Formats: sequence, C-alpha cells, structure tokens
Amino acid sequence: MSSNYLIECRNLMANISAAQQITEGIDLNVENGEIIVLTGAENAGKNDWLKTIAAIYYPLSGTINYFGKNSTDYSNTERSQLRKRLAYVTADVNLLSVINGLANVMLPAIYHKLGSVDEIRSRAMDLISNLGIDDKIELLPADMKKDQCFLLMVARALMLKPRILFLEKPFCSMDTVSSEHFKKFLNHLAKQKNTTIIISTQDINFIRKYADKVVYLSLENSFSFEHVEDFLNSRNTQIATFLGETNIL
Repeated sequence: MSSNYLIECRNLMANISAAQQITEGIDLNVENGEIIVLTGAENAGKNDWLKTIAAIYYPLSGTINYFGKNSTDYSNTERSQLRKRLAYVTADVNLLSVINGLANVMLPAIYHKLGSVDEIRSRAMDLISNLGIDDKIELLPADMKKDQCFLLMVARALMLKPRILFLEKPFCSMDTVSSEHFKKFLNHLAKQKNTTIIISTQDINFIRKYADKVVYLSLENSFSFEHVEDFLNSRNTQIATFLGETNIL
C-alpha cells in the first residue's frame, strides 16, 4: 500500500453485529485536510466503523495502513503513540467533573508538557473562543449543556494537535445556530489548518456543503465515494432512497 496517505483501508470490515450481511469491505484513502463522512442507515454500525478506522477497534478483516505502516506491524508502544495522532471524540466520554471547562481543555497538554502553563492556557482560550463557548470556561461540566461539553471535548482533543480528528454524530445535540458555527469551525480546521476530519453523521446538509469523500453503510452493503458529488448523484436505489428520506427529515 502507498505511503502517501494518512490512512489507507483495503477491503476493510468492521467487527459489528452478527446481523450484518456485508460480504465486501470498504476501500478508503485518507489525505491531509479532507472531511470524510461515514453515513447511512441508523442501525448500520457507523460508529463501530469509525472506531475501527480510528484504531480503537481491531478490524474483522481487511487491512489498514497508518502513516505508511500496516496496523498489524505496530507494537503496543507504537500503537499508543499512534493514538496521539488520531483524536476520537464521542459524547459518551465525560469531562472531569471536579474542574472547570478551561482546566479540562488544558489538562492533556499540561500532562504531555506541550508548553508552559501560560502558553497552554493561551492556546486553550483560542480554541474555546473559536468554538464559541468562551463564556462557559469557568463552569463545571455539570452546569453545562450536552453540546457545550462536547465542544469542550473537541477543544481538549485538539490541544494535542492530532493529524486526524474523529467525531461521533457531532451535531445531534446542537441547535441550529451552534451546529452551523461548529460546521464552519470544522471546515476551517480542515482547509486552513490541514487537520483531517472523519465524521459519522446523517446530516445531509453538512455532507452537501463540506464533505470531500463519503462512505455509505447499511447492513447489506458498503459503498465508498472518492468524490461527494458521486455519492449525491448516485443511481443506486438504496442510496437514492436514503438521500430522499433524509432530506425530508
């Protein structure tokens, strides 16, 4: 496999429910500054696929190359180092309840000694401000809304300067204004900061406006699209039906 990609998947199969009938895995090339969306049926295990690509789960079959090296060739120590380059954010992981929002964001960078405390605080404040939640930094997580906590977790993950940011259903708990602001932030992060973003979502508006590549998943099929336009114009009945139904929602 080529070493020109950040991640390269070949015939990848995620290890999800036994009910899945997919017989062919996905091929996916992940490059710098791309926004890649995993979408499809609600019960298709999109987050399991996302965790597999993010090296959290081991694949059922197929191969994954990370930064030019096959995943099976990584030692335990190297795999731990790899995790620092692949940031995964999910609403299921909580912030530390006993410290405020700013301290939560700063903590990983302090732990890894990525600068002086003042430098880390400045970087954290910039991220929090760009995410539009700078008025929440003194609050404890229990006093914040779910979407605000999620955004703080994104800021916390970005403090380690990952090459790839993985997000599980990031827009679900956000109102329209917050969602649109976050989408623009992600697009800026990808296109101006060269951070690759891989997201599981059914938000067709986000896909239309910002996605570069799409992976469509169901219990029966998987389809990878190197260009978002190919996905949106697909003549596959299953995908056309999905697009129609999702646009109505």
